Amino acid sequence: MSSRVSELWSQWHYFNGRFFGGKLRPPRVIRITSARSYDGYIVYDPVRTHRPVGIYLSTHQSRAAMTGTLLHEMVHQYQREVLGLRELDHGPVFRGLAKHIEQRTKFIVRVNRLG
Repeated sequence: MSSRVSELWSQWHYFNGRFFGGKLRPPRVIRITSARSYDGYIVYDPVRTHRPVGIYLSTHQSRAAMTGTLLHEMVHQYQREVLGLRELDHGPVFRGLAKHIEQRTKFIVRVNRLG
């Protein structure tokens, strides 16, 4: 496992405790890709819909932006796993939690130009 992936796992566990009450299920994998068409995304098991399969983050962004993207995907996890929402949008629930996190960290939990 690369040192960056290890760092992202550590961040995932820290943020899960700090902002999500430890309620999120760890994904099976966190992967870094070289894709330029997205900043990140989360995939769920189609059968066990509350089981995250993986979080995928692109290397085309800075380290700080990648952490912000990780937090972005974790907000989507919260929407699905804790709130039980099927549609993971960037509406008021997402924006409210993202703003809360941004005010308490140096990271921007942004919504990229594609979504």
